Amino acid sequence: MTWLLQTSNPPATAHSLASQSAISHYNKDIDTETGAFLPELRYPDTFKTLHEGPSRDHRDIAWRQANMTVELQITREIRSREMLATKIRSQIQPQAQAIPVEPATAPNAECIVRPATPEDFEAIAAIINMESRAKDSPQIIEWRDVTAASVQKIYDSCRDNLQPFVVATTAEDPLIDRSNWPENATKAYQSYLAFRSTQAKVPQEILGFAFVVEARQGLLGGPCPGARHTGQAKVIVHPDHRGKLYGSALLDRILLCTSPFHRRAIEYEWQCQDTSKVYESIACQNRRKYAWIFVETFCAGTDDPALKLATKFLQKFEFQKMCHLPSAVKTDRYYESQWLDLVLWARESQPLSNIEDLFPGAHNL
Repeated sequence: MTWLLQTSNPPATAHSLASQSAISHYNKDIDTETGAFLPELRYPDTFKTLHEGPSRDHRDIAWRQANMTVELQITREIRSREMLATKIRSQIQPQAQAIPVEPATAPNAECIVRPATPEDFEAIAAIINMESRAKDSPQIIEWRDVTAASVQKIYDSCRDNLQPFVVATTAEDPLIDRSNWPENATKAYQSYLAFRSTQAKVPQEILGFAFVVEARQGLLGGPCPGARHTGQAKVIVHPDHRGKLYGSALLDRILLCTSPFHRRAIEYEWQCQDTSKVYESIACQNRRKYAWIFVETFCAGTDDPALKLATKFLQKFEFQKMCHLPSAVKTDRYYESQWLDLVLWARESQPLSNIEDLFPGAHNL
């Protein structure tokens, strides 16, 4: 750098190449300060070390050292691997072409699920009384007949504690929906509507109901503050409509209201005009947060068909059997009373880390 700053003209070689051809200038470097040739560096000659031993062909190490180059080694390795790949391919049995499998669609319960209303109380009370009188392992045990006023108390409790209470009803006539008719069937559709208007309106039948109650009571008979993040689900279907997926639709909707990670397992129509922070489409937006959902079932023993049906039904929704208490309850039928076992099922709604008490001391409401 000093030489470049002090020199205005480029340096010239100190020796004429024409006159100094014998100095082997191509073996020398140039001094950047003076422009003169530097002394030639002498390097010792290198010789290939010959391996002692036979050197007939590629099987001998001496022959390979004398004749094999890096390029030949790479070419030889590539050819060896290609031959190995060809041999392996010949040993693989040809597989049949995979047939694309269409994803299975969820079964359809063909019903409407919606929040319960006061107009449903009479029908719900009738279903409760029928189940309480059932002879084989009833799932409801009451001292006396339930009335609409009793259902009103359940409804008020669910509303005050922000707990879901839903019913399953018969589906509406699909022919009322214009989209189910061909495009060129406008006159036929209008004629059908005119015919339906002349017929008596058939009230929707209550097929079953489901709601969530407190998992346990406190010392003073009210909700237990310590169990504010757990709930017990009650699911009852009309005896004449069982085995038609109505119970699955009801429990599915209860889990959609309480378990943020639950995904719909069955098809049905959901009708809800007012979510009220209880029936939000995203469960974590509901004001009440649940860590666990419990279900209690009654049976006459481990061989009771009712227990087998309950097991198949609840395991479909990832409930696990937690305990089995033999002879835990007794029906109220005088001399025909029977002892029944109590089976407790549980399902985790969400990790405990997801739950935060926004209003401690007020049941998180």
